[in-house]
Amino acid sequence: MIPNLRYAHIDKQLVEWQELVPTFTNFNQETELFYSLWLEGLTDYKSVDREYKKLIKDYANTKDIAPMGVVPPNVVNISSIPWMHFEHFSSQTGAIKNNLTPMITSGKYEKVGSQLLMPVNIKVHHATVDGYHVTLFFEILQREMNS
Repeated sequence: MIPNLRYAHIDKQLVEWQELVPTFTNFNQETELFYSLWLEGLTDYKSVDREYKKLIKDYANTKDIAPMGVVPPNVVNISSIPWMHFEHFSSQTGAIKNNLTPMITSGKYEKVGSQLLMPVNIKVHHATVDGYHVTLFFEILQREMNS
């Protein structure tokens, strides 16, 4: 993981989290509202996939925005807009107390020729993350997607 994506601003101090917790929203089709979930301590794809599916099932009918309780402070926000392919996406929110928290957004994938293309956007704070770090993020993501 890129250290610059793990910084937080807490009590006027710059701190570096040793671990980031992915938090993501899920869509309740009945209420047409979203709710936040997260996964902690998982490092391999199979574990993440298994636990993600379990969480989605366990909280499928929730009407609470954060049914797991208080969201951990060391999060990375993962957002998905699976209904549309996009060229650019920007989300500004005052709900996030740590404004250094990265937000990664993916969109609807589409097949172009023999390739599957999926838009991915990352929102970062320029005080701690530069274009160099964003490039590293996308290089790592592309490598993972190719494997």
